[in-house]
Amino acid sequence: MTGPGGFNQSIATSTTLPGLAVGSYAVAAPSIQVAGTQVDSAFDAAISGSPASVTGGATANASVTYAKRPGTGMLWVTNWVSRSLFGFDQAALAKTTVQTDLPAVSLSLAGFGTGATTIPVTFSSKGDAWVGTCKNNQTPQVLAKFSASKLGASSSPTADVTITLPSTDVTYDCVTALSFDSGGNLWVGTYHGGHILKYNAADLAATGTPAPAVVLTNAALFNGIVDLQFDASGNLFVGAYYKPIVSRLSAAQLTASNAAIVPAVQLTMAAADTFVGGLTLDKAGALWVTDYNNGFVLSFPASATGTTGTPTAAIKLIVGNGPEQLAFDNAGNLWVAAYDSSQVLAFAAGSITASGTPAQLTSMTGNIALNSTYGVRFTPGTH
Repeated sequence: MTGPGGFNQSIATSTTLPGLAVGSYAVAAPSIQVAGTQVDSAFDAAISGSPASVTGGATANASVTYAKRPGTGMLWVTNWVSRSLFGFDQAALAKTTVQTDLPAVSLSLAGFGTGATTIPVTFSSKGDAWVGTCKNNQTPQVLAKFSASKLGASSSPTADVTITLPSTDVTYDCVTALSFDSGGNLWVGTYHGGHILKYNAADLAATGTPAPAVVLTNAALFNGIVDLQFDASGNLFVGAYYKPIVSRLSAAQLTASNAAIVPAVQLTMAAADTFVGGLTLDKAGALWVTDYNNGFVLSFPASATGTTGTPTAAIKLIVGNGPEQLAFDNAGNLWVAAYDSSQVLAFAAGSITASGTPAQLTSMTGNIALNSTYGVRFTPGTH
């Protein structure tokens, strides 16, 4: 709360402030993030009575109320088939049995990118969902933004913003990875051609065909991009299906286009681990990678990810069923999209500390929503 004469006071509870000078007082209230056992929720403020005009001998009132931001406190899942985005709420995440329940929110996204599948999903810092299309050998492909306000109930929402990718080259024909950096810029991985595109935050505000600010290409190493993840230092990890290699692009390499970029670090998987399906980083900075072909999840400590080589996995989990993207919740449980079995699998934090077949915490399975599951993301992000 700010007012005349440099008045500035933070207020955490309902209160009355006596003896204020006559004048106009403005109330501002930030959004807040409330911790959850498995995923946080965001709450946004609505302010009434501001600015409040204080006059002699009178009382002025202002109030702040908070409401949960739609779509937060959830696990979001995409699949390859139905061009849909599914949200599972905290009640579903807390279950410890096989689930056949329908998701709390089902969003049909077939209205954009006609005829194209919907594969990856990511979320901006404001809680807006961004998805991409895939239609082999056809261009242009599209990125679409669905504002947080449209994520609270099942519907067939209209995209708030659509960004069209370069349309002159069929190697831009399939968007399979999306990730925001700390500056709010959106990074896009395309499956064919080995392209990584950066769209500046300012270019994401309105529908159009903006030129990517940065285009990084390595047709061999990045062929079949399946995931992009930033670490705390702004380095970008890249997983691609057709090479048993996870690349790390340094923050310095992300500032300018390069048609034949050589990653600062190349991590080659062991000979038996052949197809990267997805990757994520845990709170300690360890790299976790799915091996789609063999049904493994591999973990490499942060100390092993800074130098090119063939590191030995500290942990190898046997999860089966063509694992794709993965994510950790607040409790350290691991959630995996199982493409081949059309499931989402969760493994308890205590069961993933050593190699072997981990104890399954829960599985989401058996309903029509989960058909060839691919993307899994929490909102807000868990770390």
